[in-house]
Amino acid sequence: MQVIQPNQTIMIIGKVDMGKSTLCRFLADEGIKRRLKVGVVDADVGQSWIGPPTTVGMKLVVNSIDELNNPPDAFYIVGWISPERHLLQTVVGTKIMVDTAFERNADLVIVDTTGLVEGTIGSMLKHSKIELLRPNHIVFIQQNRELDLLIKSLQHISTHQIHIHRRSKSVERKSKEYRRQFREDRFNEYFADCDIVEIPISQIRGQRTPFFNGKKATAKELENLSNLAGDRVLYAEWFYRGLSIVTIDKISGLTARRICSHLSLDYLHAEVIDDFEQMLVALLDEKNRGLCLGVIQGIDFNTGVLKIISKPESAKAARVIQFGSYRMDGKNVG
Repeated sequence: MQVIQPNQTIMIIGKVDMGKSTLCRFLADEGIKRRLKVGVVDADVGQSWIGPPTTVGMKLVVNSIDELNNPPDAFYIVGWISPERHLLQTVVGTKIMVDTAFERNADLVIVDTTGLVEGTIGSMLKHSKIELLRPNHIVFIQQNRELDLLIKSLQHISTHQIHIHRRSKSVERKSKEYRRQFREDRFNEYFADCDIVEIPISQIRGQRTPFFNGKKATAKELENLSNLAGDRVLYAEWFYRGLSIVTIDKISGLTARRICSHLSLDYLHAEVIDDFEQMLVALLDEKNRGLCLGVIQGIDFNTGVLKIISKPESAKAARVIQFGSYRMDGKNVG
């Protein structure tokens, strides 16, 4: 195919059940036949086929298309199974994975995307990715003319070539139950070789959360905060003109304002202890690169230990924990 050339980025766009992932595999296989090192970036966070759901995964293939079935070479956690309400993480993650593929000497990079293409959010997501990635080729797959508006908005731009394909009749439609089961199976496969490990809170810093970055409150301060909150405050951290607390029960907005007023705070972040359990997180190394996903099992604030289902070797190397919005018990916060 004319798009299979060195130093090219190809982006695949289409609604769900259009055959985007199948086309990605086909293009990657064509690249391998031309002796190219191909980087495949899977940005379909809900139906991830490179790495676990909620992530943007990247895999380099050289010898066989079957290499795509192996663990990803790199990943970025979006933290949710849809780009909606996580547009920034989705776009940033896709850009980082494309850059990582080229940094690791990929000749050609192919980007699979989610089926979110219509409406203001879908248009914003796809335009943002295109502006940031600047792909050489954009392949649209549609059944009728549902992508015409998006296609026409990109036609007078000289930095890319547009290719329009009709959906193949051989592409099967997948039910919501199939997609749910697929996600569950992918998670089960990913965590199959993980154990419950303990990570000292002092070992890590928090991202996408104010926790694990401030000054730990003393026992006396926790007692005073408990009196103000009318509930037991299990843990608290101070930061500039702000406070993060963990309580047994959810505090009201009125209580939060009272605490801020009494302590002259600009910001109060309050979490319930149960909200941490079963939360999906990512562990990152000292270079802020993803090591693995994890599932929080509990936090012992007395001993300062985080209990998490994770890969033991990755837990030892972790220096950063990124919180997601997805919970493995189904009580999601995204």
